[in-house]
Amino acid sequence: MIKLSPISENLKKEYFEKISEDFEIFLESLKDKENTQDLNEIKITEYKREVLKIYKYLEDSNGENWKLDKEKIKKLLIGDLKELLRAMDYIGPITSKRLKDKFGEFYKKISSRDFLQEWALKIGVTVCPYCNRNFIFTVPRHTGNGGVRPEYDHFFPKSKYPYLAASMYNLIPSCSVCNKAKSNRNSYKNHEVQYLYPYEEGYGEQIVLKIEDKNKPTDKVTAWLGSAEEYTVYPECSKEVDSEKKKRVENSWEMFKLGPLYEKHSDYIRNILQAKQIYTEEYLEQLVKNFPSAFDSMDDLKNMVYFNYLDEKDWGKRILAKLTHDLEADNP
Repeated sequence: MIKLSPISENLKKEYFEKISEDFEIFLESLKDKENTQDLNEIKITEYKREVLKIYKYLEDSNGENWKLDKEKIKKLLIGDLKELLRAMDYIGPITSKRLKDKFGEFYKKISSRDFLQEWALKIGVTVCPYCNRNFIFTVPRHTGNGGVRPEYDHFFPKSKYPYLAASMYNLIPSCSVCNKAKSNRNSYKNHEVQYLYPYEEGYGEQIVLKIEDKNKPTDKVTAWLGSAEEYTVYPECSKEVDSEKKKRVENSWEMFKLGPLYEKHSDYIRNILQAKQIYTEEYLEQLVKNFPSAFDSMDDLKNMVYFNYLDEKDWGKRILAKLTHDLEADNP
């Protein structure tokens, strides 16, 4: 899991300006002609009850019935994780099929626009943050090539929380493998986030990807010499990682099937380990010394040797960067 960079204020503003007017019109369309203000009324339909819940949450602070508060709408559309959690805690999951369908139609409408088609490009995401295994490039439609974009996972599924379908921080650019693996799994149970949320946390330096020989797990020498046929990969949390985050790490690793998927990169792992045997620290230092004009730093040289970015801030630029970093940094 790679942590995504914060979205700039300019992009937040642009997102809100592109979506807010249509969202307000859509919310107005949810009202039936015969509205009721009593959530406990026996005859109230499931649809009305849930529309009322949404309206109560977004209602003008002056208490004027059915008048929406623009600032509350803004928080729902571009607010951070705390705002998303606040909305879910108040409104809860939606059960009305009719209401879900309406939100689904609205999201389908806005997601077909160039602005959202190119959202991943705007925020600079080119590698799936969930697996760090697949590129997710965007090719704009105006280039004349028909357009290509990544899939967008609703971290909090729109099947349960459709009112977050258009929320900026609920849209996670992802590869199709991860998006399908996560599907409609509920990321919020008992008021707790169940999986690592990319805009707030990632593996970082405190969670290390470890390897072992799949066929000889106790043979550390063969594994680290790059001689194993297949490797098992697993995350190991440092003591600084609390139990709640550790559980989110485990849940995410299992949900995305990252263990068996990373096994498929055994040839890549062998290449990295073999390169590490050849390019020792002493040898690298000698190269930097002998070719001072070729490399700005030891980090630049290592990036070239491993054909990847080893600095955490750059892990989102290339696939398997986190794995490469951990293999290079670990000293068995």
